[in-house]
Amino acid sequence: MIRVLTKDTIDKIAAGEVVEKPVNVVKELVDNSLDSGASSISVEIRSGGTSLIRVTDNGSGIAKDDLPRAFIRHATSKIQNADDLSDIRTMGFRGEALSSISAVSRTEVMTKRKDDLFGYRYFSEGGAERGPEEIGIPDGTTMLVRDLFFNIPVRKQFLRSERVETSAIRDMVEKFAIGSPDVSFSLIVDGKQVLHTTGNGKLKDVIYTVYGPEMTKDLVAVDHTEEGMHITGFVSKPNVSRSKREYEVIYVNGRHVSDRNVSEAIETAYEGYLMQHRFPFAVLRIDIDPSRIDVNIHPKKEEIRFSDTEAVSGAVYRAVRGALEGKELIPEVTLSERSPDAEKEKTPLFRAEPFEQRFAEKKRISSYPDRREDKDPIKAFGETEQELVREALSEPEMSKPVQLSFLDTAAKPYYRYLGQFFNTYCLIEYQDHLYMIDQHAAHEKVLYERLSRQIRENMNDHPASQNILPVILSLPKADAEVLSGHMDVFCSIGFEMEEAGDNDFIVRAVPASLPSLSEKDLLMDMLDMLSEDSTLPKAPVLLKNRIASMSCKAAVKAGMRLSDMEIRSLIDELLTLEDPYHCPHGRPVIIRFSRNDIDKMFKRIV
Repeated sequence: MIRVLTKDTIDKIAAGEVVEKPVNVVKELVDNSLDSGASSISVEIRSGGTSLIRVTDNGSGIAKDDLPRAFIRHATSKIQNADDLSDIRTMGFRGEALSSISAVSRTEVMTKRKDDLFGYRYFSEGGAERGPEEIGIPDGTTMLVRDLFFNIPVRKQFLRSERVETSAIRDMVEKFAIGSPDVSFSLIVDGKQVLHTTGNGKLKDVIYTVYGPEMTKDLVAVDHTEEGMHITGFVSKPNVSRSKREYEVIYVNGRHVSDRNVSEAIETAYEGYLMQHRFPFAVLRIDIDPSRIDVNIHPKKEEIRFSDTEAVSGAVYRAVRGALEGKELIPEVTLSERSPDAEKEKTPLFRAEPFEQRFAEKKRISSYPDRREDKDPIKAFGETEQELVREALSEPEMSKPVQLSFLDTAAKPYYRYLGQFFNTYCLIEYQDHLYMIDQHAAHEKVLYERLSRQIRENMNDHPASQNILPVILSLPKADAEVLSGHMDVFCSIGFEMEEAGDNDFIVRAVPASLPSLSEKDLLMDMLDMLSEDSTLPKAPVLLKNRIASMSCKAAVKAGMRLSDMEIRSLIDELLTLEDPYHCPHGRPVIIRFSRNDIDKMFKRIV
């Protein structure tokens, strides 16, 4: 027998689609506060949101006559018909929030519009409503949700601990704050304020509040416009990474969303910068014409669909990659724990003698470039020592030296090379920092870039090949099938080969730009890479992986003793690269230590 469900049953079923946990209630109410034009939003919860959720804003408020309609399912002021779904510019639009929330809780709303003399209170308890009644309150709206799931005890049993539910709500409010830096957010948990943002419109200030100073100091700004999209935000330098992608925070037209394609575009932009299975920190906002997205594909509005996913992913890749390229990305290693006011605390604990101070200052000045062409830096340093003896009683006036980046070619003559240690690392002193270079990672990156450049130059229509004495390969059937199916890939990069039987092949030439491993080993290694991948890779992908692998094998190893000339030559070539900071596998090539931290280790300053 078919029955028509009661309104109470229908409302509870609908509520289950929208309100599964307390965090869903917070999201729907804050969405409404943002849509009301609020510049200040306060969220208060108790008992993980089950006993109380209070959201207060200073937005436009709700008219008295609209209060009863606000609790009707699918009643909304944000759209009028189906055509409006293609131009959504608000956070909410379905008109389900208040209806669903009030169906499973004791809900109270207090609201006042700017031009009204009084405010109004309205109640809805499990769908039973009363009001409105006049009250005196400030402009804006306060929503109180008490005893969540009081009439659906089975739903309450499936909630997790108060700590877990509170953590989810805090994460949600933080995401709102990051997405709307021009709105002041406050979160109060069991009577204690745990989050407050100023609403000054500065995204970096909100990131500082949410993620702390260590994350904030290693950010790179993103600002990229392409094909009607504007992509802004911040991404981390490669020395900051995480084991999960949960720190990739994405917004589309101000709405926090999860989108795998955008996340993959971000991670692809970091190829060569991060080690495998490490993910960057990123906060990106994509502003795009609403007609190019569909926000109505998820009950909780957590996902969207782009009309042209490939265009968006490409734009995100270029935005992030462009932000990283050309930046100095040498990570600085902190050797001592910094106090919160470390930058202010410069008072020496043990002061050097006056002569020692003058000597150190003269050495520092002499390490900067001298604009006279005939000046020899080594000789100048010797003259400085002699001058110090004569000038012990007087302090000469000195002009402030020009600051040059470590990677600036003009700075190279003023490095002080300190040598190799552990037969693995090279030390260079420059200005007030000590730079350490991993010789294997440096040589690996140099070889990788050199080979990549050669292949790019030779791989257009006629890839350069190197003729060899014909080599006959007799392969297992599975490998023979893979090679036969990928013959065009190998030929596109310079191999010349032909089938000579069921499982036999004759190789007559190999790519001229690849290092000289044995011809058979070279081809078999590349064939193994194809066999491991179930998809058909394009030649550039194959080459990139192979070059990274071969440059690693050909590079000098840790533990190998290098001469000063070899090290200097390696560093010279390293500094010509666009990205000398990371090896092809994402490991750091150069790190640095500040003199300030080293002085702290020896208690010269605190």
